[in-house]
Amino acid sequence: FPTLAKNQAENRMSRVQGLRLLYCFRFILVLLISLSIASFGSAETVRDNDISRLLTFGQIGAARAILEASDPSPADRLFFDARLLKSQAKLTAAIALFRQVLQIEPNRMNARRELAHTLLLNRDIAQPRLWAGRISFQPVDAD
Repeated sequence: FPTLAKNQAENRMSRVQGLRLLYCFRFILVLLISLSIASFGSAETVRDNDISRLLTFGQIGAARAILEASDPSPADRLFFDARLLKSQAKLTAAIALFRQVLQIEPNRMNARRELAHTLLLNRDIAQPRLWAGRISFQPVDAD
């Protein structure tokens, strides 16, 4: 029966890992929703959504025009470039730029949100907690 006990232990570990991953995704989803609700309705959010939509469809010139029309700060330009890299699946470079934005503006919530999401896309599950804000995440320990 040692094989049966070994299989049961492996199944239990697999379930624990699955639960941890599920809770991590749940944390990121709740974070993204709460950050979106917190900034809903501002003019900056509307501009940000327009730029995001244009980048998604590869209309980089139009997105850059919207950015330039708003007299962007250096952090705004870095944030734009980071989102462009993210949309091109250059996740490591995007992560570095999002971190630069947060060095300039540590309380910039959209940069925190984008960094957390990019880290998750890059399959770096432990890191989003460090940049996502003050929300703590504790996975449930299985017996």
